[in-house]
Amino acid sequence: MDLQLFAVNYRDYTDKALHKCRSKTVKQIEVHLEKVANPLRYIGDDNPQKHNSRYVDGLKGHWLKEISNFKKQLAYIDAEIDRRNKYDEIIE
Repeated sequence: MDLQLFAVNYRDYTDKALHKCRSKTVKQIEVHLEKVANPLRYIGDDNPQKHNSRYVDGLKGHWLKEISNFKKQLAYIDAEIDRRNKYDEIIE
């Protein structure tokens, strides 16, 4: 599925909101990388699937897909920040 179908129009964001969104997205990437590296920490002890390798691999795949989506989102945010910076240079 194309993430751009769900993409937010970052042009409507204030500079402050845009940078906050960027920080949160970077944090989400870091959290998901940690989940991929240490999946058993993020599966509850009461989950009967905790030691099922197929289940754990499925979660890892899901988290990797989310990392990919976050990186795409980050690219849209960075593109908007670059667009604004170029616009500001033209005005100066």
